[in-house]
Amino acid sequence: MTRTLIRLALATSLFVGGTALAETPPAAPAAAKPKVELLLDAPSAKVVRITLAVGATLPAHKTPVHATVAALAGEGEVTIADKAQPLATHGAVFLPKEIPHAVKNTGTTELVLLVHHLKATK
Repeated sequence: MTRTLIRLALATSLFVGGTALAETPPAAPAAAKPKVELLLDAPSAKVVRITLAVGATLPAHKTPVHATVAALAGEGEVTIADKAQPLATHGAVFLPKEIPHAVKNTGTTELVLLVHHLKATK
């Protein structure tokens, strides 16, 4: 009887809610959303710090004003109008207005960006 109880315990420990634990696929890691922090919003400029987790991407988008992006920490790749270029720590890139651009963290640590939107002044 003891052996039967042990076999039953082992058999039931492999199942949860009718699903075999050994057959349950691992959950896919959730895509980390960029962390966006507004540092300055003045009439002539807007400054934003964006942090991208390893492997994360800031999807392609356009801005109505020229901008610069500088890497404060980490390494990445900036794509402007389908042309990719590396972005090293302390490197910077000019982003022309109305041109699609995206950023991807290609490094092994967080990519911390400082984005400076150059607003038009009257």
